[in-house]
Amino acid sequence: MPRSDYQSNMVNVSRTLYVLFVSAIALVWFNQNSLATWWQLTYHNACPWSQLSMRSWSAGETLMQASLSAKNAFIETFNSESIEETGIMEPVPSWPQLHATLPLVLAGKGSPTPAPANNPAASSEAARVATITQNQSVLFIGDSMMEGVAPHAMKMLNDRYQVHGINLSKRSTGLAYPSAFNWPKAVKTALNKPDNVGAMVVFLGPNDPWSMPAEQRGKWLTFKSPAWEESYRNRIRSIIDEAKQHNVAVIWVSPPNMRRSDLNSGMEYLRTLYASEAETAHCIYLSGNSILGYNDTQYDDYREVNGRRIRLRSGDGTHFTPQGQIMIAESILASLQVVIHENK
Repeated sequence: MPRSDYQSNMVNVSRTLYVLFVSAIALVWFNQNSLATWWQLTYHNACPWSQLSMRSWSAGETLMQASLSAKNAFIETFNSESIEETGIMEPVPSWPQLHATLPLVLAGKGSPTPAPANNPAASSEAARVATITQNQSVLFIGDSMMEGVAPHAMKMLNDRYQVHGINLSKRSTGLAYPSAFNWPKAVKTALNKPDNVGAMVVFLGPNDPWSMPAEQRGKWLTFKSPAWEESYRNRIRSIIDEAKQHNVAVIWVSPPNMRRSDLNSGMEYLRTLYASEAETAHCIYLSGNSILGYNDTQYDDYREVNGRRIRLRSGDGTHFTPQGQIMIAESILASLQVVIHENK
């Protein structure tokens, strides 16, 4: 090969590598927040570029947020114009006939509506039953565990009570990494909407038993440390307090035992936080272990029901089979009491 051709090829290769390198840096610059969140969720420590504080570096995230805001504004404007031109709105779902099989109260005209379950003076059942009216909805929040349970619970609410459910569950979320998804903020946004939410069900945990970022940039809180616990408890309280401000009863479902020993140990600790905060706030606390029939730190994929061994847990040892999801959903519905008003 002539020397000139060799040099020309090397120049072309160098240019290609340079373009690839600059493109990679630009992608990280624009998507630094999303990539930092992915790094935190995957490795549970600060990303390599977290210490960069130059204005030129942070401008990348600012530029990305501005472009996303512009995109959302454009889509919102386009959708609004389409609705105005066509006059077509979303159809209202037709609810099936009521076939109630769980706690149901018929309230005649003028009868008082029972107080919400988050009021300790509501009744002697306040620790385990949330009272809502038929025209109220039930909000479901949580991680991938709730993604499996919520659809079953919502169908039961629909079929039995004609009560509407709202499913906000989102996988790979929790309370430890608000930069990935901020549940207190999401709850506040949801409860400020005109959906007439009467009860909220919370089911999360397995994404949280790790060190988490502190509010101070670049600092991390070690799992189970006093600072970690205080920060995590504050996030639990913020969700419950937001619900209380809207007179919404809270049903907090604790994660059951897990197959992985380190994750199982983490769930054992987190359950103590959920239980104590729920008790302090007079919320309804449902033990995942009690629902699935576990004792202490025992884990089993199966449970014996009527002489048959039924598989309740999925292959990963964290999530649930449809039978397990239905069992949890039934326990949630057993903690709800629906008031039907009759005009007489």
